[in-house]
Amino acid sequence: IYTLSLHDALPISIVKKNIILALDRSLSMYYSFDGRKDGSKARWESLKKAANRLMDGLGGSELGNTFSVISFSSDDDYGDGYKGLGTTTHVKNASVDAAKSIINNDRVFYPSPNGGTDYYSAFEHINDCCVSDRENIVLFITDGEPTSLPKKVLRRLMGSTAQSVITTAYTRDAAKSLTGDKIKSFFSIFIGTNQGSASVLNMITRATNISNDERASVQASNDQQMQQLIDDLRLWRSEERRVGKECRSR
Repeated sequence: IYTLSLHDALPISIVKKNIILALDRSLSMYYSFDGRKDGSKARWESLKKAANRLMDGLGGSELGNTFSVISFSSDDDYGDGYKGLGTTTHVKNASVDAAKSIINNDRVFYPSPNGGTDYYSAFEHINDCCVSDRENIVLFITDGEPTSLPKKVLRRLMGSTAQSVITTAYTRDAAKSLTGDKIKSFFSIFIGTNQGSASVLNMITRATNISNDERASVQASNDQQMQQLIDDLRLWRSEERRVGKECRSR
């Protein structure tokens, strides 16, 4: 009589991931979590720590995953030389080291001294970063609702309140271009204590054409919450499910 047990011996084939980090670099990222203009850059430092935490988890434990890094703000010209930095794809489908070298380079990756929040352009760059041979996982982090659009869509010719209302409508429509055939999962995190703006991000996240169980929008009101959310996301996306077979013959 013998017993043969194979527990956790046969790993399921895991599809490699392209993790797309779309990170807000608008002026308000200089603020504290509760919106005080204290120059602390608390939101920005928390975002950078979170991005590194995610890359350490999914880049270190799952060799072969790649990363794309997008920073977004408006490119509006406010006069007197004040202009937003706009939206940039820094690296696409690159190694974890290449992605970290961007995010940790203060000369390249920093909040815009001027500029609002342009989700629309970020969505265009997200689609451009998708690759066909990997699961494209998007992490979208912002501290504000959309306040600007690219000039090809709408010129800034109105007051800020009217601009914001119209921008939200255009942005919600643009979110529909994020589809499940290209993007496996879409997660958004709102940084800060403003629940109204967080609800706008949630609405826009729900407008994406990605299945409900592969999209989510959450709010981080402090750095501890932010890092915990990243840990939860990392563990969920990196879990290596294995199957075991137990054969017994007598």
